[in-house]
Amino acid sequence: MIRLDLTEKRGNNVAFHYEDKKFTYAQVADGANRIGSALHNLGLEQENCVLICMNDSPEFIMSLLGAMRTNIIPVLLSTMATAQDYLYYLNDSRAKAIIIDENLVPLILEIKDQAKYLKHLIVRGNPGPGQLSYREITKEASPDLEADKYDPTFWRYYC
Repeated sequence: MIRLDLTEKRGNNVAFHYEDKKFTYAQVADGANRIGSALHNLGLEQENCVLICMNDSPEFIMSLLGAMRTNIIPVLLSTMATAQDYLYYLNDSRAKAIIIDENLVPLILEIKDQAKYLKHLIVRGNPGPGQLSYREITKEASPDLEADKYDPTFWRYYC
């Protein structure tokens, strides 16, 4: 079970270190709630898939937990895949959104027109035209998110 409710007063404890920063459990919970809310705001619902293709980062952890918290299925992808691999993953999972690092966006743009279900390209970094900024959609999203009562899950493709 994912415990992000912080009822045990551990919110100020350090959850992890990333580069030269410390992230508390409260910050992780806030970030997870915001991306979960943002995905709902984009129309994703329980059992929809969101592909996550990012290097290790706070946003990666928050995206994974935020999706699982809302029963949106995070599909974890390798950052070493090819454009054709990404096309397969998008169509096979029927993902409506992908959260991706800026440096990988060109691979998605190669195949985007063939992705049957993809509606939203969420970019960690600087988004291009028609793309959404991870920072902006999470900044505007609510930090208040009620966790769904179902069992969280995720998918992982191996290449």
